[in-house]
Amino acid sequence: VSDEASLETLTSENTFVLVDFFADWCPACQKIAPDFSELAMNYNDEGTLTFARVDTEAAKDLAIAYNIESIPTFILFKNGAIVDSVQGADLNAVIDMV
Repeated sequence: VSDEASLETLTSENTFVLVDFFADWCPACQKIAPDFSELAMNYNDEGTLTFARVDTEAAKDLAIAYNIESIPTFILFKNGAIVDSVQGADLNAVIDMV
């Protein structure tokens, strides 16, 4: 996801959207990225639950809009509203959101 319009489309077309806000230079982001991809492969259910990633360096406006202060940050949207979030590479906490 690279802009607000894309994120709004995702959150309007899916009941739940789990978004990973990351940066390529972030070691913790790199460490959890394969796990996030595996979760997406195992739990993605079009229209119900989908997964997305936002590169905070490429989409700084999104990082600002969602007050991303540390990365990685995972935000769970339900019907377009934020219902949960996790800061840091805590895989168990991310799994609990799914």
